[in-house]
Amino acid sequence: MIKIHKDLNKIPKSLQDKKTNEALDKMIQNKKYNNKSDKYYRAEDVKEELAKIYFSKCAYCETRIEATEIDHFRPKSIYYWLAFSWDNLLISCRTCNSKKWDQFKIKNQREVYDPNDRANIHSLGLKYNLSEDQFLINPEQVDPEALIEYELNGSIQSNDEKMNSTIKELKLNRGFLIQNRKSLIDEIEKKFQGHKNLTLEIIQEYIDDLLKSINDKDNPYLGLRKYYIKNYLIKFLKNL
Repeated sequence: MIKIHKDLNKIPKSLQDKKTNEALDKMIQNKKYNNKSDKYYRAEDVKEELAKIYFSKCAYCETRIEATEIDHFRPKSIYYWLAFSWDNLLISCRTCNSKKWDQFKIKNQREVYDPNDRANIHSLGLKYNLSEDQFLINPEQVDPEALIEYELNGSIQSNDEKMNSTIKELKLNRGFLIQNRKSLIDEIEKKFQGHKNLTLEIIQEYIDDLLKSINDKDNPYLGLRKYYIKNYLIKFLKNL
């Protein structure tokens, strides 16, 4: 996971139009989500904007995804009034989305709809985080990069309670992800190891390429790339 920056003032038009608001008002009146309303948060401009913000990568595992699957950070089955809220919509891979599903454990009392919040419906996340104190990390609201430790075998861990809960709930150490992260580490190291005449100039060139890779937002597993450079690269080069 990496920190994601979303402009809460740049709300897709589909989430603000008349029909969407009418559907939302009806759900608020009935106090439950209507499955026929999926089309409103799945509108093309919503998917396109989320794909840009997340660079077509899962919010949780950072794997590149072809088809945008929209996840409600706070499940719409519980928080029906947040079904179209801009700060509650993320994109995720199908596996992370299915692991998360409708789970949303909190420490304090769960929020309920408050008519006074209707005008701020697209930016209630931070307020709810403080009041509910949930166990899952939202990468738009918390910097997960400061909380995750990457092992050379591709696994991840954390000493932070909420990050550790997120890793466990979403199975972020599932085999596919560990293999992908380990493959990336191997790819980085083999580039150095496979060169017969590894001069300082060549080492610098490889390091420059590696640094460039963390500035390319399209690359998957940026969190791992940054962590490796900061915590493992110098030690690895010393042992060459």
